[in-house]
Amino acid sequence: MNEYFEKARELGRLILSSEQSLRLSDAHAALDSDPAAQTKIVEFTEYQAVLRQAADSGHMDADIYDKAVDKLASMRKGMLELDAAKEYIKAQEEFDALADAVINVLEVMVKGDSVDAAKKGCGGCGKHGQPGGCGSH
Repeated sequence: MNEYFEKARELGRLILSSEQSLRLSDAHAALDSDPAAQTKIVEFTEYQAVLRQAADSGHMDADIYDKAVDKLASMRKGMLELDAAKEYIKAQEEFDALADAVINVLEVMVKGDSVDAAKKGCGGCGKHGQPGGCGSH
């Protein structure tokens, strides 16, 4: 059983040393060191918490709540327009795509769906052998 865990740790180390992981780490550091981004993040988080607390208390009428939600959406949009935030989101999406692909290959291998499909790069799309297939075999 220890062999499985060691191989899982090895896979984790490989993923952490991947281009996607390193880019995500760099993007996170850049976001953390961007004063404008940090200000917007803090403002957004604080406003969101106040809004949630007010909504949970039941002492906010629907009109005021709708306006507050609109303001929150506007704050979020402003936050996401920052270059550091855009880069972070893009890096996160690329890392997530890598993680999803790895998980899909593991699922194919564990389920025994198709060892050949996994070797050919199929990520466990569930379309092996079906008309149209997934295009990777």
